[in-house]
Amino acid sequence: MKLLINIKQNFVFHACLAASVSCVGLVLALTPVSEASAQNKTEYYKSVASSCQKTLQSNGRSALWLDIEAAAATDAGNTSSDTFYKRETEHCESNLRGEKPLWEQIRFNAISTLPIPNQDYYEKRLAEHCESLLNNTKRPDWWRLVRKAALNDAGGKINSPYYYKRAGEHCAYVLRERKRPEDWHLIDKSARLDAFNQ
Repeated sequence: MKLLINIKQNFVFHACLAASVSCVGLVLALTPVSEASAQNKTEYYKSVASSCQKTLQSNGRSALWLDIEAAAATDAGNTSSDTFYKRETEHCESNLRGEKPLWEQIRFNAISTLPIPNQDYYEKRLAEHCESLLNNTKRPDWWRLVRKAALNDAGGKINSPYYYKRAGEHCAYVLRERKRPEDWHLIDKSARLDAFNQ
């Protein structure tokens, strides 16, 4: 099964193999959290705005943060509404358009502090990203081990929530045992972002 990429959400996931070391990159753009509840949206935007503020201030860019905050307040007409936090997030992304790695890190730092909105979907995406990464980095034998163990645990029921849960857990184990924590981090990061973009 190939990695499922939602082009509408501007996800690009690519893998490469260089000097027998895999490197996986993500190019992400902000996608509204359209399916989340109003409370989850507010928490999401508050978290991204806070992450943006901390990151910019710690990088000596307090003036930029103040400009972002002022623009969001002007747009929203206040500094405490849901619209205000949403506009802070949008202005942060807009101002960092030429600095994608920084924006990606701000966004990931924000969502890593929030509960995953749809655990089943997150676990499904873990399995799919694991399969894609292992197959694209010429490690299909590792994926076969993961898949076989997960299928066994799930009583042969592929595509069941329990299969995906166990595939993610076996994937984490295999990558940890083979000293590939950076691969697991990228798989987890991709799945979390997918869960927030669903």
